[in-house]
Amino acid sequence: MKRQKYYNEISEKLEILSRRIKTNGKLNVLDLNIHAETFYRDLLNSVYDYQLESANVLSANVAAIDLIDATNKLAIQISSTATKQKIENTLCKQKTMDYAAEGYKIKFLFIADETQSLRNKNYINPHKISFIPEEDILDKVSLLTSISQLSIGKYSFVHDLCYNREFTS
Repeated sequence: MKRQKYYNEISEKLEILSRRIKTNGKLNVLDLNIHAETFYRDLLNSVYDYQLESANVLSANVAAIDLIDATNKLAIQISSTATKQKIENTLCKQKTMDYAAEGYKIKFLFIADETQSLRNKNYINPHKISFIPEEDILDKVSLLTSISQLSIGKYSFVHDLCYNREFTS
């Protein structure tokens, strides 16, 4: 019974955050996006056992990448803009070449829109960074799917992480 309650409340919070980011983006009010990066860092660390840190903590204003897990050699871009062009722009950046040379994998988390249609496209990846669209393009649906499969202890932790946050701007 708790699983259903947790799922419903987590889903509701992610939907609220998604809608607010989308609406605020249309108004060019982007401060919530910055706070969302920190929230998603914690959420992804909890759900996937990553050790993500803000890329900006490691180096000021890193282009294309928002979160870095040096242990697992993983770079993640978080965006509310879910387009093929957004992905390819990131894959073409100089910083992406640096991560590719160090053996990193890149993932994209789109927090405002579903991305199923992006997963079956071919992408220009000039630096050959490890990137498999079917696995490495995430959205709220794929994230909720992963969350729904967590052990009850982790489920409870993720619930508390989501439910105790206010998504206001």
